[in-house]
Amino acid sequence: MMKKEMTMTTGNLMTRSKVFNRQNRLSRLRTSRTDGRLLLSLAHLYSRILEEKITPSQALRLLNAQLAFLFLAFPCCIPMPVRILFLVWFATSLIQCRRVGLGKDRPV
Repeated sequence: MMKKEMTMTTGNLMTRSKVFNRQNRLSRLRTSRTDGRLLLSLAHLYSRILEEKITPSQALRLLNAQLAFLFLAFPCCIPMPVRILFLVWFATSLIQCRRVGLGKDRPV
């Protein structure tokens, strides 16, 4: 019969490795956020869909309008005052989109 043995380490090396990995991931996230790579890729996606040049600022406005629409349209059991707040949020997001040049009529 085989003898079952298990060796346990103190875990310091593993803990340090996990902490270093977490710090590395956080620094990469901060770097990508400050570089705006995610925002640039979102703007590029909107540009391809809308077939016009979309700046990162406009991409943020479009994302805001989409989130406002989702919060307005999909919840079913929300009190009326909260729905009115969502409607105001959606309306102001659409106004902001118009101010940055989105949604204007363009020649076909």
